Amino acid sequence: SGEERWRYTTPPATPGATAAAVGDETVFVGMGDARVHALDLETGAERWATRTRAAVLGTPLFFTAVQTPAVPEDAVIADLAHVSRFDAATGEERWAFRFPAFLTASSVAVASGAVLIGDGEGFLSAIDLDEGVVVWQRDLGPLPASGAVADGRRVYAATLGREGEVVALEHDPEGSLIRIESGTTLFPIRAILSFLAAG
Repeated sequence: SGEERWRYTTPPATPGATAAAVGDETVFVGMGDARVHALDLETGAERWATRTRAAVLGTPLFFTAVQTPAVPEDAVIADLAHVSRFDAATGEERWAFRFPAFLTASSVAVASGAVLIGDGEGFLSAIDLDEGVVVWQRDLGPLPASGAVADGRRVYAATLGREGEVVALEHDPEGSLIRIESGTTLFPIRAILSFLAAG
């Protein structure tokens, strides 16, 4: 009927929020207070709120995405520079991966045990869901890469801007995985120039 069942009020002076994701009777949402909030699906009561790595110099950065992965006990959150995995029951951070470029404002996807996400320099990355390391990357070109979706056979992603494209990727049986650990340095000037070029 569209009748309102409950409402959760955003904390004061915290603009911006991710899309919500639902899993294990919980609604997960990242908000501009640089926290991930877990809300009871039936009542809207807050189960927990965990501070993320999204704040820089005390200023919260807008989140870009939230997704409940194939494993229902966890939630994956992306902000402008990190992808993090949280325990859905407690809010404990399991791992966080920091990217060298700003992430694009698009959803993360989970497929075949990996988190897929695009960045401002045109790379689509797959982060291993268990270990939190990048296991493959694909350079989609000079424009920022969007998030991806997967259908079991292929991964589909797009580049953003007037000359943007949609790219379909498939498994290469001759290919090999890589291992890139977190701890990279953010280069905001380079990332900003990439976004401006896409405009």
